[in-house]
Amino acid sequence: LLPAERPDRRHRLAPPGFPAAHMAKCATSRREATRGKARRAAAPAPKWEAVLAIRKSKIKGAGLGLFAAKPLPKGYTLPAPYRGKRLSEKQVRQLRDGSYLFLLRENKDGDARGIDARFLTKNNPLRYANGAMTKAQLRRVNIRSSQRRESIYFVTKRRIASGEELVLDYGPSYWKGLRHQTRSKELRREVSQLRAQLARTPPSSRKRRAELEEQIARCRWDREMLDEGSDADSDD
Repeated sequence: LLPAERPDRRHRLAPPGFPAAHMAKCATSRREATRGKARRAAAPAPKWEAVLAIRKSKIKGAGLGLFAAKPLPKGYTLPAPYRGKRLSEKQVRQLRDGSYLFLLRENKDGDARGIDARFLTKNNPLRYANGAMTKAQLRRVNIRSSQRRESIYFVTKRRIASGEELVLDYGPSYWKGLRHQTRSKELRREVSQLRAQLARTPPSSRKRRAELEEQIARCRWDREMLDEGSDADSDD
């Protein structure tokens, strides 16, 4: 085609009679979206990424872990706090899953008694620092927690090499509480399954219904005993 005969590229996708103003508006929206993506791509990385890295843990079954991205000196405060939802004392007591709960000491700066990082997975590196449970893991502990007002920071206990996993001592009460919560969750799930079976069992199957009701009552009793044992431990 001669230059004058070439179709206008701007209107190739527009059907006949399509408003030109709408086409211009769409083009503007595409340009703004492109600029928005460029701005997001150019956003600076969090400062902690120069110091810390999140990758697969060397602790079996632990999932992800937190690692040093460069050598760290003894007494170094990791460049990010433990972030999460701040809970009152009542909310802490009512929490069913405390696997990511960090308890706070009483202080004059606020009423928060815990920080729950369970659902805050992005830009929250300290959430991925695993705790030592076995004697062998306890020998690898290289960081400790430090409460500063209503925030929790992690501090190195010794010099740490680049690529070394950061391991914290959660303390024996954490693992005891975690076992309690795990068993409590199992019992709740079992009761839910038994109730579903009971709902599907016809009234004419009296023997089967009686067996299911007995199992539900046993699970409830187990939960009560579990909770009473937890309360007795907390009173010591």
